[in-house]
Amino acid sequence: MAPSNGSAGQRGLRGRRCIGCHGVQGDGRGPSAVFLDPKPRDFKRGIFKFHSTPGKDSLPIDADLFITITHGLWGTAMPTWQDIPDRERFAVIQYIKTFSDRWKKEAVGEPISVSPEPPLTEAIIQDATDRKLERSSGPWKWNLSYSVRGRRQKENGSRRRRNSRFPPITGRLSLVWGKGARRSS
Repeated sequence: MAPSNGSAGQRGLRGRRCIGCHGVQGDGRGPSAVFLDPKPRDFKRGIFKFHSTPGKDSLPIDADLFITITHGLWGTAMPTWQDIPDRERFAVIQYIKTFSDRWKKEAVGEPISVSPEPPLTEAIIQDATDRKLERSSGPWKWNLSYSVRGRRQKENGSRRRRNSRFPPITGRLSLVWGKGARRSS
């Protein structure tokens, strides 16, 4: 049985948006879950994949869950819920927490602090270019005829013009004789 706490609005929002995948019990076994890969998250276990707190299975902070609910998860069936007001999304987060006892037994850790990105300067760009040239003379012989974006470049560094009507072919379209290809007569 689903937790009975939470306002009617929380239960109504959850009924419209969440139960189809996560189920009434919050166990990830909703009616549409059998058709989904990857399967929806089981809220009863209290284990979340995306969190900013240290530790493999540590509890996420509310902001982590808010980001997941707001932006969804690319490559999964979890859609974005940006159309729901912030207040209701935070209410859903509190409702999600009622499914697992971990929220009562364990404290949520402090998020990992990420240092700001250093400014991009001419010296940093030159240093990276020098390192690339050093690696090209090493045992791995990096191919300098391709830029970072993968476009062919001449040795003097100018880019070859590309016809925008015909994008470059990135795959190998023919097999070498002897590797499963048939000889054309």
